[in-house]
Amino acid sequence: MNYINLVLKNDKEINELFSEEEENINTVDKLNFSTNSNKKTELLITPEDKNIKSNTDIKNDEEENKKKYEDDESKLIKPEYRNFLNKTFGPIEAGSIRGSIFNMVILSLGSGILSLPKYIQKTSLAMAIFLILGIGILVWWSLLLISKVCEKNNNYIYSKLIKDLYGNCLSYIYDGLVIIFSTGILILNQVIILTLIGEALYNLFYYDKYSTIEKFKEDKNFWGSPFYKYILPFLIGNLIIYPLCLIKDVSKLRIVSLFGIITLFSLILLLCIETPSYIKYYNNEIYKKDDESTHYNYYNFLKGFDINLTFFQYSSSLFYAYCSTIGAVPIFNTLKNHVRRRMYKVVRRSIISNMIIFTIAATAGYFTWPINPPDLIIQRKKISKGPDYFMSIGRIGLSITIIMKLPSNYAALRIVIFDKIWGTTEISNMKNIIVTFLIINFCCFISVLYDQISAYIKILGGVCSTLVGFLFPALLIVRTNNRPRWHWKNIGTVFIFGGLTLIGFVSSGKTIYDIVNMKKK
Repeated sequence: MNYINLVLKNDKEINELFSEEEENINTVDKLNFSTNSNKKTELLITPEDKNIKSNTDIKNDEEENKKKYEDDESKLIKPEYRNFLNKTFGPIEAGSIRGSIFNMVILSLGSGILSLPKYIQKTSLAMAIFLILGIGILVWWSLLLISKVCEKNNNYIYSKLIKDLYGNCLSYIYDGLVIIFSTGILILNQVIILTLIGEALYNLFYYDKYSTIEKFKEDKNFWGSPFYKYILPFLIGNLIIYPLCLIKDVSKLRIVSLFGIITLFSLILLLCIETPSYIKYYNNEIYKKDDESTHYNYYNFLKGFDINLTFFQYSSSLFYAYCSTIGAVPIFNTLKNHVRRRMYKVVRRSIISNMIIFTIAATAGYFTWPINPPDLIIQRKKISKGPDYFMSIGRIGLSITIIMKLPSNYAALRIVIFDKIWGTTEISNMKNIIVTFLIINFCCFISVLYDQISAYIKILGGVCSTLVGFLFPALLIVRTNNRPRWHWKNIGTVFIFGGLTLIGFVSSGKTIYDIVNMKKK
């Protein structure tokens, strides 16, 4: 009973206190309205009426907002109208959509595109075009997944994305793949450089002394001598490639990208121009009506499913040619206002451009030399009686481009090595000199031991490109999206990209098996 009386007493005191506060507030409000009737006033509002404003305040707020909006609008810079010519051929700014598309296309233009005609005779032209378009669409999908992951996590460093979402284990695997891929590209490019220099020399100066390029390469007194076979690669590596790879700021070599894309487009254009003359040579010298093996293979794709796993090998070559995922993430980061819509536009236009370029290069290369084509189509046999000036200049130009692009390929490898060994990405001069010297000479040594261009392409494309370009993006999107882990869309994505990875591993395994057996023989 005493407890109830105490509560009632307290409630009565509280009600009296609130009554006094309300009287005070009403008194202050009346004073404010009477003394400031023609001015903007601030009402003292009770807790019950704090969302209520007088008509005068509402009108004043509207006028202030309107004036503020007009002031802000006057400060806006209205975008200048740009016609089609300005949009297409105007200056390319850093971080613009066109600049990003240009960089994305450059990532996929290299030795991989020149290797595409090699397996068309067995897989058929129809299947080759289907694979170029189909794998291009899958790469498109993969890059869209990567852009979603980057935007949602606000992180545009591929290795950090993997580490944040999956921990150190998968991060170490990724770093290992970067080391293998970057080292493999250095070895492959050194093999290509030496091969193209030799073929340019033959087609310019020694075509009349040796009946074939094979005899030129086997001459023990010249190109097949120990000096050119074993010593020249180390001289090129240490006197030319090594000083270039010591450069820390590879952005100084940006002009090389432009030179490289001009060179490659010139080679593709030259292939197209020379196609009619090579088709004429094929019809007169190679084609035999009764021998089906000399016919163009337009649609018989079953030949590709043979004991040599040609279908898988051609797929790996395309995986390597399209490999752009590692380089795409930094491009997304440098894109101005990198929202998903703008990243999608960059991906869509760059992949469509690549599919068109790949289709033209593969088709033109196949028609010029369909039977037993070389590893790179620009290594094809010359049919003119005199020196082949244009293609030889193209080979030399491509060699120079590859040499000048090696520092960019090496930069990623160097950063990973410094980070894993010394725990820092800052590169000191002395360590840079020692590490670069060891890596360049190691790559020279491997390139001397084994110089089959197509084997390097199939292994790098089958292992590194599939894991980094397909499987890892699928795993990242599973951890990033809001769907349940075992949702059918997640399972489907991992299943499709996992299947592509399996195709690459089968091709790489077959290539390694052939290399081992060849060494035994």
